Amino acid sequence: MLETYRPAHVIALQGNTHVKNGVLSDYCVDHGFIASSEEYYDLKVRMRKEVPSPPYPPVDEVLPVLKEAGIKVAIAHPHGYFNQGDRARMDTLRQECQLDGIECAHRKVPPGYTLIYREYCVEHGLFSVGGTDSHTVGDIQELFAGHGGADEWLDEFLGCLAL
Repeated sequence: MLETYRPAHVIALQGNTHVKNGVLSDYCVDHGFIASSEEYYDLKVRMRKEVPSPPYPPVDEVLPVLKEAGIKVAIAHPHGYFNQGDRARMDTLRQECQLDGIECAHRKVPPGYTLIYREYCVEHGLFSVGGTDSHTVGDIQELFAGHGGADEWLDEFLGCLAL
């Protein structure tokens, strides 16, 4: 299913990742597992009860490897993770995940929060990025560079990579 919309060279680089919910929902409808896409959420709940997702490796095992390799850590589409701009939650994740940056602009970040997340980055010396989740040719044509982030963020980000 992943190969139906993600190019082979991207899969070769990233490995197998999750399949878009819409693609999986359509598959389940097409194969008779559910009658309509509206039933997909309930199916996911039932699936998780029967077959729990494998655990992610603990952050305290992953971060040292990333940091040793010089990798910068940013949180993508943070609005849900940050509980809609809850400063205490933002502080906790910044410290726990040793964040270097935040995706401040993204189509899933309400525009009013872009400035809040950007100000948080400036306050804590983090870089700011914008994302469009362009995974397919259609996404790239429709969404690429449509994230709402400021142009100067790129120079800031590139500057932190040179360190």
